[in-house]
Amino acid sequence: MEDKKAKILNDSDDQLLKAIEGTQNELLKFIKSIINKLDTKKGEITNSENNRNLVNQLKKKIFDQLNKTGYPDAVSKYLVDFDKLEDINKQMYEAQGIEFSKSFTSELSREKREIVEDITKALTNKPSFDANFSNEVKSNFQQAIRRGWTADNLAAALTTYIAQTNTVGHLQRYVGQIARDALNRYDGRVNGIIIQEYEMPYFKFVNNKVGDTRQNCQEMVDRTGALGELAVKKKVFRVEDVPKIIAIASKRPGWDDSTTVDNYFEKRNGYNCRHFIIGLNKI
Repeated sequence: MEDKKAKILNDSDDQLLKAIEGTQNELLKFIKSIINKLDTKKGEITNSENNRNLVNQLKKKIFDQLNKTGYPDAVSKYLVDFDKLEDINKQMYEAQGIEFSKSFTSELSREKREIVEDITKALTNKPSFDANFSNEVKSNFQQAIRRGWTADNLAAALTTYIAQTNTVGHLQRYVGQIARDALNRYDGRVNGIIIQEYEMPYFKFVNNKVGDTRQNCQEMVDRTGALGELAVKKKVFRVEDVPKIIAIASKRPGWDDSTTVDNYFEKRNGYNCRHFIIGLNKI
């Protein structure tokens, strides 16, 4: 079960971003087709009525085209993984003899629903998409008209913006900022709630087999160093020792300074930590 959970946590946002790369290329192709419809004079884009109308319609056209690509399906598939994690967590605690009450199950589902709604809004809502993508595209079109760029100049500027922003396309970066680590933080938050609700004395810090592991995580997984000394057995720690874990881990690179005792299970050992927590009643 741990391996199944690790696979979801490791692969979900990577699969989403891979799918977004195709969407990004489709949008760039679509935008270039609009560039080809612009009026020019002596090779320069003009301030014609046709061009102004195209610019005024641009953001709606881009958003409509977005929804014709594989983007909606990719986002939906990503969001389904929240449901999968919910089921896996329930099974993992049932294996320890813990059955959630109906009211507590509803509380956990509410947590998931609120997070999923926020992510859905950020990824699929037109104002959010405009603010993070289409507004800049429109601004480039407007500059091209004001300054008399050539169609090639405009296409080159938008290719750089959309597909080659520090080797990662702009749409990928926008989606990545929202989706990256969202599943991990949701899972950590939910497990923290479960640990508190059932007053679990221990937690397991599970290695998810990622290649790049920072010092804090390595010590907790391998039972080495200052953090390893706090382990009661390999990968297992006392909940009451979380303040001690934070005191040690917070002095090291990659730590998120907003981490507290109350949200440690959600944030774990720093930015984009891919390890996960399981509460334990006994060891």
